Amino acid sequence: MTDGSKDRPNMTAGLDIGDKHSYLCLIDQQSGEVMEEGRLSTTPEAFRRRFVSEQPPIRIAIEAGTHSPWASRVLEECGHEVLVATLLANWGSSTLEQEKDRRDRR
Repeated sequence: MTDGSKDRPNMTAGLDIGDKHSYLCLIDQQSGEVMEEGRLSTTPEAFRRRFVSEQPPIRIAIEAGTHSPWASRVLEECGHEVLVATLLANWGSSTLEQEKDRRDRR
């Protein structure tokens, strides 16, 4: 009997998708270490360019929103597992809102 860990991606990415730019945080599942943080244009072409060569496939979490339908399709076409999450309606105070974007991708 196996625990399924062989099928689990080694890397997980948080992708905070904005209208013009998206922010990426790539984490190694084994060590918990942040392997990459960066910014890319929010376009299908930029997403393909960044993720088509990422092998083996990774798990990518994105927030549900305007761009999530096309973004999830593009990322899945690149061979990755995509999780689309809906945030709670009342995220928190304005102080927490200032940190929201940075923490969304982690």
